[in-house]
Amino acid sequence: MHESAKGLKPGLNDSDQALLAWACRNLIELVVFVKYVLQSVRNAETFSKDGIVDLHQMIHVARNLQKQELPEQDGEADTVMEFANALKELAGISTDKYLLAGNLAGTVGKAAEYAAIHKICSKYVHPTAFSILDAYEEGIVSVVNWAFFQRGVVYNAEICKDIALYCVAAKPQAV
Repeated sequence: MHESAKGLKPGLNDSDQALLAWACRNLIELVVFVKYVLQSVRNAETFSKDGIVDLHQMIHVARNLQKQELPEQDGEADTVMEFANALKELAGISTDKYLLAGNLAGTVGKAAEYAAIHKICSKYVHPTAFSILDAYEEGIVSVVNWAFFQRGVVYNAEICKDIALYCVAAKPQAV
């Protein structure tokens, strides 16, 4: 079970729309990534390298923040950035662009569902007029909570099923 799924039950029990929405949104993204990775060895390799792109971007942003906030520690940040650059070069990565679940959703047959769930969940997890004005009506809250919970459970089951079927049928090769 992915960490995101752990937010489903507490979110439902506590009527926490934001927790349920985050769990549901993260799980649909995980569905997309799992399906993408299981499509081919090439996709699995691309996804694996994407972790290095993510790391590189995080270190780059953290280094820039550190240079602004703690300029006296520039050397430490630069050393870590050099490591990230070397790792990226060693892996043969020439892009700074990371994979987006929304861009991959169509390749795994989840474009419409991903777009809908992402849009709905975003209304609850980001400051929007709806969430800031606390526009939740009791009837809406109940329906939305159950919808997020049910979709999240379905996504978690889909992830487990896809991985299990792949492991049984494909006899995975080392990547």
